[in-house]
Amino acid sequence: MISPLIHSARAFCQFAAMLAALLALWQPDEARAAETACFTNGDIASEIARTADHVAHSTWSCEPLSREPSGGDWTLRFEIGETGAAPAFLHTRIGYFDRLNIALLNDQNVWSYRSVELSEMETIAGGPQMFTALPAHQGRAVEVVASFVGNGHGATLSRTDLREAAPVLSNSDIVWLMVYAALIGVLLIPIVLDVALLFIMRQSFLAWHIGLCFGFAALVAARTNILALVTQIPADLLRIGLILAMGTTVAAALMFTRSFIEDGKLNPVIRKAMPWAAVWVLGISAVHAMSLEILRPLGGNFHAYGMLVGLITLCAAMTSAFRNGSRAVKFQLVGWAPMFFACAVLFASHMLPGVIRYEITGVLLLGIFFESIATILGLADRFTIMRRERDAAITEARMLEELSERDPLTGLLNRRGLKAQFAELFKRGFDTFALVDLDRFKQINDQHGHQTGDAALVSCAKALRSGHDKDLITARIGGEEFVVLLRGDNPLQRAEALRQSIPQRIAADVPGLHIPVTGSMGVVELPRSQNLAMSFDELYARADALMYEVKDSGRNRMAYERMTVFPARLDALVEEPPAKTERRTKGAKPRSASKTAA
Repeated sequence: MISPLIHSARAFCQFAAMLAALLALWQPDEARAAETACFTNGDIASEIARTADHVAHSTWSCEPLSREPSGGDWTLRFEIGETGAAPAFLHTRIGYFDRLNIALLNDQNVWSYRSVELSEMETIAGGPQMFTALPAHQGRAVEVVASFVGNGHGATLSRTDLREAAPVLSNSDIVWLMVYAALIGVLLIPIVLDVALLFIMRQSFLAWHIGLCFGFAALVAARTNILALVTQIPADLLRIGLILAMGTTVAAALMFTRSFIEDGKLNPVIRKAMPWAAVWVLGISAVHAMSLEILRPLGGNFHAYGMLVGLITLCAAMTSAFRNGSRAVKFQLVGWAPMFFACAVLFASHMLPGVIRYEITGVLLLGIFFESIATILGLADRFTIMRRERDAAITEARMLEELSERDPLTGLLNRRGLKAQFAELFKRGFDTFALVDLDRFKQINDQHGHQTGDAALVSCAKALRSGHDKDLITARIGGEEFVVLLRGDNPLQRAEALRQSIPQRIAADVPGLHIPVTGSMGVVELPRSQNLAMSFDELYARADALMYEVKDSGRNRMAYERMTVFPARLDALVEEPPAKTERRTKGAKPRSASKTAA
């Protein structure tokens, strides 16, 4: 399941690379700066509506703004020249205010007035912008006074300008909106892969990556207002969505990084701080979205400072992990580098006086794109590592299991291994059970040492293996005892041939022995009937009894027992047909055969 997903991730990255090329070529248009002749405190437009008085007596500041004003009531005044087309719309950036009051003076010295709320402003696809029509008037407009009552965002004031017509989408705008839509698709596709892997792997970083992808997609959608293509989004809801998307993204990034970085690579203090930083970011975003009056003097700086806490924590976590040799964080650093740059420009323009505010939408979107691609590559790398670790663990487990079922001296199956496989082996036709015990083996250990005894056991194992015979399985079940399972034709003759080969093989492999090392064997041959299937322990007990009969009668021979099944009579009320046992002994000294019927 993991391998196809990795191939899908590679194909996804190839498509994303083409999208990156398009984004890299994009030079976003600068928002037209509002040529604000002057500004002042207060709601001058409402005063004009009440008195129809000229505002020349008001205290206006016509110097360039050293810092964006926010909080309270602010009024902008535009003086319209006699040349050029007359403005018809007021255009500004998404932000918070209670009401926008607009007064317009025409060339007949008559004032017109209009008042709109934030929810009545029309939004524009392509960016976090909004506009409204100027008051209806006769003649030519000479002056426009716009008062933002209860303003809560400095950029709304600094980005206000007048335009001749309502914004419309050009062909290039439509092309870029298609690019934005593709970017959102790129961000949402990994969610499908994450959900599929989450049910398989149960890794927490997959769940947080789902949240991160969703947050990025929501941030792009809100920042570009792409939904305005299908429906008009009220400016107040678009503002709230943009704020919450940003908070959700940073919070998810904190938790994803915390769970994605390898164990032991992240500073413990930072690891503990990251969930609290995520909660802080979400809380700050929720409070800022409510636009409490007490916080309006801070404007966008309130949210910027709050988000800065989360981003500093994220940066510290990545730095700590990189210093500790984390492999995963390298992908994170590559992906987040453009994002950190865009955020640094944004925060500098928000917080530092005299810094020109740059339009960073293009850089931000490019950063989001690179972060998502780098994270996808990081996930694919993690899956590859996890697959290797899984394969290594499976191999090790199999080796350990094999070792636990193998005799370390001879390499044969041990009692545990043979017993675990016995039922399956019987089904595969291994119906002859031979138990071999080396005769007087204790004398070899006592006279020649255990090393020689071990060599004799290894040689015996080679004799009983009989090359690569697929119809024979040999096991050492303890001490000098061996079990041979046979299937096919002439199992008794083959078992006897194996037993007789033991002395010759040991004499050839272990020099210095003064006596031949022989073996005694007890053999039980079962009929091919499932009704007479016997357990390993039952067969071992029968073969062991036969072997000890051989020991008592002089050793170095074989005794066997052939079990058969009588056909059941139709009128017999029995669950299983009765069995018959035939017992015989073969060996170096022929003995008369005895038969007993059960």
